[in-house]
Amino acid sequence: GKWDSDKLEWTPLNDCEFTADGKAVEVEVNQLRGRYTLLSASQPLEISEIRFNPNPFSPKAANPECAFEFRLDSDVGTDPTVSIKIYNLAGQHIRTLVDGESMPKGKYARTGGMQPVTWNGLTDGGRWARNGRYMVVLEARDATGEVKQVASVVLIK
Repeated sequence: GKWDSDKLEWTPLNDCEFTADGKAVEVEVNQLRGRYTLLSASQPLEISEIRFNPNPFSPKAANPECAFEFRLDSDVGTDPTVSIKIYNLAGQHIRTLVDGESMPKGKYARTGGMQPVTWNGLTDGGRWARNGRYMVVLEARDATGEVKQVASVVLIK
């Protein structure tokens, strides 16, 4: 839109061409004088595509770590802060893997994307966690708010 300083409001541009390719937007404006802005749909803060690889996992197997794969999206200019914590089914805290760290937006996966966060089966105290199902709490925060996702992973020794 173009800023109309007489009406003190943004007005739509009728004489421009607009093309979008993925996340890039190109606009050709035939009028060069004035203030312009481009408004587009935003991607809210979101944690999606959560997957544990492998699940169940064994810290004594050939591949001793479980990778927490996920996608982190946000339209805010700065990277969201992320926490990833593991709890047993009784709600007791077992391990903190990520504690309020800034993480770039994008996909975290072993096959393509950024390196996923991994768990080797140890507690915060350095002891082996017991066999069983664990709840993984993924939290992300940016200037627009906070989101939380909970998923489960199974540990078998």
